[in-house]
Amino acid sequence: MAIFINRGTPNIAVNDIEFLSPNIFAAVDVPEWKSVYRFDDPIWTLLNNAGKKSQRLIVYGGELYQGTYGSVSGDARVYKYNVSGNSWSQIGGNLPDRAVYSMVEFDGTIFAGIAWLSGKVYRLNAGPVWTDVGRLGTEVSIISLVVVNSVLYGSGHTGKVYRYDGGTNWTAISATTYVGHALIDFNSELYSASRSGGLSVVKKYTGSGTDWVQIGSSLENFWNIYPITAAYRDKLCTSVGISISETKIYRYDTDWVHVDTFDNDVQVLKVKNDILWAGLTDGSIWSCYIESLEEEPTNEELMRHGKWFRNGIFKGYWLKPLEGV
Repeated sequence: MAIFINRGTPNIAVNDIEFLSPNIFAAVDVPEWKSVYRFDDPIWTLLNNAGKKSQRLIVYGGELYQGTYGSVSGDARVYKYNVSGNSWSQIGGNLPDRAVYSMVEFDGTIFAGIAWLSGKVYRLNAGPVWTDVGRLGTEVSIISLVVVNSVLYGSGHTGKVYRYDGGTNWTAISATTYVGHALIDFNSELYSASRSGGLSVVKKYTGSGTDWVQIGSSLENFWNIYPITAAYRDKLCTSVGISISETKIYRYDTDWVHVDTFDNDVQVLKVKNDILWAGLTDGSIWSCYIESLEEEPTNEELMRHGKWFRNGIFKGYWLKPLEGV
């Protein structure tokens, strides 16, 4: 199914999706500084405003956190949602940058990557206070953080990938730029997606030095600066931006297979409860499920663009939206 936060509203985009049972939450970019919405089937409920635009969401310790962004240094902040009071509490003070672009749970706490000015990562310590744990080379924006086999990795705007070695120490594990903008853990191995020169590539880290191997063919990508990648049903999926109004979704078998096209930019792909979720720049969130079906659905309103994982055994469908607000 797809669920629209506010279909057709200009300048609205889903920046992130997070899940805290029994709800779906969305970080939304809209002009009025509205931040996070909760899906209360069949409508979206705006949670009380934290005062900044919301860029990233994370669930940590059974509670929802958001990372924000703005136009000046200090707009990078992290807030925790207080369910009973429908309010947000800032955690650990302002960070010295414009945006919290990535967050991950590691070593029993939250690590936050900040963006646009400094290219640093911060650790949330007792207090709570944010502790500087170093800069990734000469990066100015931390685009992605991921934990694979209890090791923290990060990447910046140049597409170089780094391994965290403790303290404030980061080691480059890619010899060149444009190796990894989007990092994911797939079958306990580090994978990346990046774009350069109108092409998007997915690579796997060999675990040795700065050696990476490309997965499948290069894909045309004229729009997504940072390709989005996810692992679903033991298959890699990646988004490829053709234009502002066209994003293709590919799945990897022995090479990349085109499985669907959206008429907006895909901002986020995430997997939860055996469902692949996509957040778009038109304020919509789409879910993809797979199940065995003998026949096509008869309700045309439930279908969008055809089958997902078109292999003759499993058939999945992107479904059209429930009525939203």
